[in-house]
Amino acid sequence: MSVVPIPCMIRGLCMVNACNQGSTCSKRRVPLTFPAVIVDRKNRTVYGEIYLNYAVDEMMAGHQTRLAQVPCFNPGCTHTILMTSNEKRDLLLSFDEKYDKTALPVCSAACQMELLEMYRKNPYLFQSKN
Repeated sequence: MSVVPIPCMIRGLCMVNACNQGSTCSKRRVPLTFPAVIVDRKNRTVYGEIYLNYAVDEMMAGHQTRLAQVPCFNPGCTHTILMTSNEKRDLLLSFDEKYDKTALPVCSAACQMELLEMYRKNPYLFQSKN
């Protein structure tokens, strides 16, 4: 399946898989979604989820938005995730206050699985949902 080129209408940023310039594009690339590991303290479970990146909505609306580089929460990874400062605050603070859960953003599905596996192997942590 071939990708139809999309005219670049966003200044300075672009979605990872929607660039018609390929590897020659010099813009900062932002993923449409990013995975996270959710630690539910009340139910003592850990599971994976996928979140939409607020930055894409901001870019599509033409807003100039400050992006934060959030480190991947997989201890063995050195990558970062680009997201808005508001999303960073919501995930790391508001999510905890509202739901009594901790969201740990990770850079890839592989890092998500690796972090979930760390929880599965540690008997002192939580049980994992499948």
